[in-house]
This record gives sequence, C-alpha cells and structure tokens, in this order.
Amino acid sequence: MQDSAKRFVSELHTFDLKTRGFTKNGHTFARKRDRYTERVQVQGSSWNSSSDPKWRFYLNAGVYFEGLPEPKANRALPGTHVYGRLSSFSPGCVDGFDLTNENADLVRAEVVSNIERALTAIAARLSRIREAAEAGRMLWHDSAGVGHE
Repeated sequence: MQDSAKRFVSELHTFDLKTRGFTKNGHTFARKRDRYTERVQVQGSSWNSSSDPKWRFYLNAGVYFEGLPEPKANRALPGTHVYGRLSSFSPGCVDGFDLTNENADLVRAEVVSNIERALTAIAARLSRIREAAEAGRMLWHDSAGVGHE
C-alpha cells in the first residue's frame, strides 16, 4: 500500500493542487498568498502497516505569515505559525481518510473539496489566525477560533 500512497500524494499534486498554485515538498503542499503562505499536509497514520490493504491518512493545514518572526520549531507542520487539522479551521471538513486501490479517485476528489473548504475558512478568519500567531499560539484547535501553544 505504500506505493499506492506515494502515487496518491503525487497525483493529488499533479492533477489537482498544482493547477491551484501549490508546490509540493514530500507530503506537504504550499501556496503563497498576499503576505502569507498556506500549507496543507497529508499525514499518514502511525498505525498503517505495509500488509494492510488500506492506507489511513489525515489532513493538516497551517499558515505562515510574512513579517512575523520565524515560527518556533514545529514538528507537526514545519514552516507554519499556526496549524491544525482541517476541521479545526472549518468544522464541516473531514480530517481522516482510508485509501484503497479501489477508491483513490473518489478519495482524491473528497480531499480536494475538504482542502478548498478549509482554506476558504482560513482566508475568512485570517486576521484572527494572525493574532493567534502573534501571541505565540501555534495550534488552532476549535471552531471558535482559539489558538493554543
């Protein structure tokens, strides 16, 4: 399943995210905006097994703001001032997916839809997210828009 997962991430970029202005580095995609950068990460589950016919993964998003000090070392989503699961930014988003060889196209479409929804929510809350970043609160964790360290 590992080869299928790599192919999925590659095709997600090639067919869907690249055309929307994203670059790719491993499992992380980035898109520059006016004075900030959006990052989206495909994070494989630590419970995945090479013998399992499915690959479980989660979607994280984060924001890097130009003009702020470099973010603290952040192993969860490097290069971001504020980050969280997609549903942290938009409660209707799905965070976790199970990829199989049979459902890759469907899952890819769902992933793109959820990414777009979360990034739209981020843009709508950008000033509040920046305030959290300025206060050093890295983890955006709920629909009320509260950031935490």
